Amino acid sequence: QYTATEIYLLVNNSNKIQVIDKSTYKIKATIPINQPRQMEIIGNKAFVSRMYTNQLSVIDLTTHTVIQNITLPYSNSEGMCQVDNRLFVTTWDVIAQQIFEIDPSTYAVTPINIQTNAPHSIVVDKHKNLWVFAGNTTSGIASKIVVINTQNHVILKTISFESQAEMIKPCMNPTADTVYYIGVNYNGTQTFNGIYRTAITDSVFNNQ
Repeated sequence: QYTATEIYLLVNNSNKIQVIDKSTYKIKATIPINQPRQMEIIGNKAFVSRMYTNQLSVIDLTTHTVIQNITLPYSNSEGMCQVDNRLFVTTWDVIAQQIFEIDPSTYAVTPINIQTNAPHSIVVDKHKNLWVFAGNTTSGIASKIVVINTQNHVILKTISFESQAEMIKPCMNPTADTVYYIGVNYNGTQTFNGIYRTAITDSVFNNQ
């Protein structure tokens, strides 16, 4: 992530975030934080997801300090996105069947039921609907995509996958009408190994 003047590097397994000056490309600050994963910037705050804890950290980008830790019901906060100045967060916990909307001003946490376990990634389409990727095949939880209306938190559709297919790392195309993601089959076969795409009008996996 970056602002007009700074770049933020979340270094896995380092327990820190490096702040880079965009004009010199030199490290100007180091923010100590346990197991940072992803970052979303809203105003002058950075929201940082973290593994192995049930907390989401908030950083003041002026002072480069942690000013708040938001407690979530589940561990392993992971994927995040923002819609209309609202933050949505996943927790890659095998018992989690919810994602969370967080008010960036009050830090109030609102759960959103997704009716499947282990949500880990989240992107938003051109209609401002959330595409939540969930599953953990090594724990016996099949991958699913759950599409959610951000206004009323209603599930619009669920796309299911074969039990051996782990679908991860989603990203939307520039027009936000097609989501691309990586398929992994830990059994080592070629089935469900590769890069796949799903149009936002699709209701089933078309294996493309």
